[in-house]
Amino acid sequence: MHTKLERYVNDGFMTEGQAQYIEGAIERGETLIASGHRSAGIRNLMAAVMSMVMEKHSSTKVKDAKDTESDTKYLLIPAFAEDTFLDTLQAAFNRKGQSLVTMKDPDHPYSVIKMMTVAYKTMADPEKVVNLMECNKIDGEPKLIKFSKMTYNEKGKVVREDKEVMA
Repeated sequence: MHTKLERYVNDGFMTEGQAQYIEGAIERGETLIASGHRSAGIRNLMAAVMSMVMEKHSSTKVKDAKDTESDTKYLLIPAFAEDTFLDTLQAAFNRKGQSLVTMKDPDHPYSVIKMMTVAYKTMADPEKVVNLMECNKIDGEPKLIKFSKMTYNEKGKVVREDKEVMA
């Protein structure tokens, strides 16, 4: 297990099964989005995942929509306060053959399914897989509570599969 995830397992933020799922998603080159309130640990989780991605794959840190034109495997999109965040995020979703790491929080709300639907109509990449890592506080402690894996069916519709806490 990667040392960045081992710390989260030891702290009780995630299970060993969840850490293995994240590692597998990175190996397969899938998109990972940390979702929840900042107090639920999503920024630190996103930073850890970005660091792991940079070790395994070519990546570009995205500051605006033109940065999404990079030919790297991953686009790393830390949340930024600019009004262009959603446009930049959609441009990243629209890139065929690329994955991204970002976050979704109350300050940056968007529909992943809507982004994927627009992306499919724009570039038709049926192989794109998006993993939403949902975090919340349980008894005052931040926890990774579930994954939602989103893919496309044969007609290009987004299919969501929720995966609860893994042992």
